[in-house]
Amino acid sequence: MTASASMADDFEKARGFFVQGNADFEAGRFDAARSAFEASLVLLPGRVSTLTNLAATHIQLHAPEAALRLLDQALASQPQDQDAWWQSAMALDALGRHDQMLAALDRFLHLQPDHVQGWLRHGNALQKLERLEPALASYKHALELDPDLPSAWTNCGNLLKDLKRTDEAALAFEQALARGADPALTGYFLAAVGGRTVPAAAPAQYVLGLFDDYAETFDTHLVQVLHYEAHTVLVDNLRGLYATHFKRALDLYDRVVQADLVQHLQSTGQRYDLVLAADVFIYVGDLAPVFAGAARVLEPAGLFCFSVELVQGAADFELKASLRYGQSEGYLRTLAAEHGFEVVKTLHHPIREDQQQPVPGLFVFLRRR
Repeated sequence: MTASASMADDFEKARGFFVQGNADFEAGRFDAARSAFEASLVLLPGRVSTLTNLAATHIQLHAPEAALRLLDQALASQPQDQDAWWQSAMALDALGRHDQMLAALDRFLHLQPDHVQGWLRHGNALQKLERLEPALASYKHALELDPDLPSAWTNCGNLLKDLKRTDEAALAFEQALARGADPALTGYFLAAVGGRTVPAAAPAQYVLGLFDDYAETFDTHLVQVLHYEAHTVLVDNLRGLYATHFKRALDLYDRVVQADLVQHLQSTGQRYDLVLAADVFIYVGDLAPVFAGAARVLEPAGLFCFSVELVQGAADFELKASLRYGQSEGYLRTLAAEHGFEVVKTLHHPIREDQQQPVPGLFVFLRRR
């Protein structure tokens, strides 16, 4: 076989591996896709499209650092490659390097100025860097390109809410709903700016999404940035409230979706001496089912202790612009009486900080009659 024939044979084999890698990637078979792209690169080293697709596969396999090494190689060869800049932005996003992600998106949008998802991601990066006004401008640019994009309207609404432009936020959320945004989630956002009746609890997808986003940094952010101390205040004030050691305690902190929390309290066969809920009820407005469930699972003289964000006024509970619920002290005392609890102690103390301002909190210690 001649050298040219051998090269042609290698090219066809590499092409076959490349096509197979794409098929595996589209089918979600990312390990197989990685193997196929790597085999293609052995035969045709340095091919930019293969390097970029392999990088995209590494991102799906949660290996963004490996992806960046491949993308650096691709961009060294072809600095104007749009796909390589896009995948670089995705890898940097996965690594939380949002300033560098923004720079990669700037390069991408210079090459693809009408890319709607590019402007959405540009807004996301700016928002994560707390550059709210520029982020709003990026989302509005996306809407200029596609006015029917519900996610862009929702993002605008949340930014306007954070900028305390509540009337504009409500209009943006209405636009999102009109264009097919999730009615439960967007309705929840709309209720937070006064545009709809307040729901009894946060939608499950909101809570799950929130914890997914903060999974790796949640504890550090909560304690070091927001100066959260509700759990410490709650536990420290338990001393002396119970005659003996607690035999069995239930911590509702892991149950942040109302359906899970109430369902467990209504169905479990276990009985407890202590039920705790530190900073859980920010996701639940109507606490009547929770009180009923706590009364059901507590032994006589058992303690039900929890923290809430405190609100003033006539309303039993409110959904704040922060997308967190708050309850009034009068409402909690009424629920306690209705469900067979004695108020042992209440304590006014900040829950955490929000924009460097203390969030008023109420710590409640109840005993089952």
